[in-house]
Amino acid sequence: MRHTMRNVTDRDRFETIIREVHKWEPTDLDEIITDRFVREFDWFGDIYVFRIAGHAEATQCYAFWLYPEEQKGAKIVPLLRSTDSPEQVVRKALENAKKELEAGRKMVDNSIEK
Repeated sequence: MRHTMRNVTDRDRFETIIREVHKWEPTDLDEIITDRFVREFDWFGDIYVFRIAGHAEATQCYAFWLYPEEQKGAKIVPLLRSTDSPEQVVRKALENAKKELEAGRKMVDNSIEK
């Protein structure tokens, strides 16, 4: 497992995005799922699982970078179905980002610089 100082920084950045962009309150970090790989997109990174308050339906969300090496493209995805694995959520987000880029639309980066 890869727990570095960067993970602490990522947690803080994700919590800020959850609060400021989505207007939910991250009440706890349930876990960090480390070193995940999504083969079709050559994506390798960590997925954070937060408990949240303030969402109409979800009590948890996944947080991850679309581009982990550059820490760009923050994605915060509410967990609406317990059948969605972290890898499925990342795969779907990557598929959507690819479609947006192919359609000529700029990727929305919810990253908040400190």
